[in-house]
Amino acid sequence: MDIGIYTLFLFPGQIGGIETYLRQLVIALGQVDQTNRYTLFVGEHNHFLFQDITYPNLEQVRLSFNPARNPLLTRLLTRLKLIVPPVLKELQAHPVHLLHYPGTTIDQLEVETPCVLTMHDIQQEYFPQFFSSRELARRRATYKPSAQKARQIITDTEFTRQSLIEKYNVAPDKIKAIHLGIDPVFQTAADPSLLAQVRRRYRLPERFIFFPANLWPHKNHLRLFEALKIVRQKYQPDCYLVLSGVFQAQQARLKALVIEHGLQEAVQILGYVPYTDLPGLYAAAELLVFPSLFEGFGMPVIEAMACGCPVVCANTTSLPEIAGEAAILVDPYNVAEIAEAIHLALCNERLKSKLKAQGIERSRQFSWQKTAQQTVEVYRAVLTEAN
Repeated sequence: MDIGIYTLFLFPGQIGGIETYLRQLVIALGQVDQTNRYTLFVGEHNHFLFQDITYPNLEQVRLSFNPARNPLLTRLLTRLKLIVPPVLKELQAHPVHLLHYPGTTIDQLEVETPCVLTMHDIQQEYFPQFFSSRELARRRATYKPSAQKARQIITDTEFTRQSLIEKYNVAPDKIKAIHLGIDPVFQTAADPSLLAQVRRRYRLPERFIFFPANLWPHKNHLRLFEALKIVRQKYQPDCYLVLSGVFQAQQARLKALVIEHGLQEAVQILGYVPYTDLPGLYAAAELLVFPSLFEGFGMPVIEAMACGCPVVCANTTSLPEIAGEAAILVDPYNVAEIAEAIHLALCNERLKSKLKAQGIERSRQFSWQKTAQQTVEVYRAVLTEAN
């Protein structure tokens, strides 16, 4: 069977978690499925993200249509259904039996090919206040119609599966929860020379807690800063926090917030770090603190665990499902509880060792090969039904 995977929604560096998901899924599909033929639909703006991925039953088709250069007149005529969307014309020139849209929406709702859709989260249904009116309108106009259009939906977690059932009234048997995998670069046997390089490159404190997250409202930086102040004032004056994952455009605002909380001597901002440096950062950290208010999955939690880094994370949305019993779970709205958990994890060596061991064991339950195998099962089910 011929399976198409649509990637034009993906702009490099803008959707980090989904970019990781898509790349790792495509690589793993080549490892677990030599029967089906795959066509990866890429664009001018993102084709280089996949140029290193090659296997015999994969073809990459570069579409000339670029969403970044979509003229206003074309968008208007398409919306009025006076012309066929340009990208749909190009897709029709490369027929497949099934199209997988892995980025939460089906960008061409007029497509007649059976579709599988991966929906990573529907955060706007829980925290509409975190989105601009324009983004909220876009999500409301595309998310539910995409869920209705898809023959089958894949979610990263059971939490998101239940969200779709409750919020969009999607039939339970139409949704399959498939956990994401973990890249083998995240492992406990960190190369000591790599660790030393990372420490030198970023001039890291000898002991620090780590939080890799962009400055989005749901990531909950402000409550973490308040918790850090408590830890430093009440327990450990030398407790340092290292932040990464913050886009350049937001770093000035983040620095201002750090100063506002009087933490300029305690917080180090690394900005957006290369993916290859993350294992060293996790391995060097005393603790990952992840107090997010909302997650569709929570990749840093299992990445840290795989590197032997103890984890304190929120007890909300998908995070308990991902962390299992291998982390200290806290109420992300309770600053005192976050502070107490940080202090406990840093000072109790027996607990720290237990969290490390449980985390390593927990991380072994996630693999991209397993993700790909279960995804292929969804493809087969849709193709069987279509035939």
